Amino acid sequence: MKTINQAAKEYAEKNDISGERLRYFEIAYNAFIAGVNYAQEWISVDDELPPADSRVLVKTTTGYVETRTIKAHNIFNGSLSLTIGGRSITHWRQIELK
Repeated sequence: MKTINQAAKEYAEKNDISGERLRYFEIAYNAFIAGVNYAQEWISVDDELPPADSRVLVKTTTGYVETRTIKAHNIFNGSLSLTIGGRSITHWRQIELK
């Protein structure tokens, strides 16, 4: 598997259509990295809850990470009530962004 930097370099080189190779490369490279960083952000359950009936990555109070399907009954009074081994979920993120 390629590293993020390798994939960003390949993306920037493949999409150089501007004729200003160095300037465009830098813009495309930075845009690719920004997209990766956005996709890897964890969302606090205090800010937003995952959609019901979705499969997401979850992080607990002790840093434990795993995939979970969030069912509608896991959301109680606006709070995520799911726990894993007694540890409450603190953050989540989409597994696959569309």
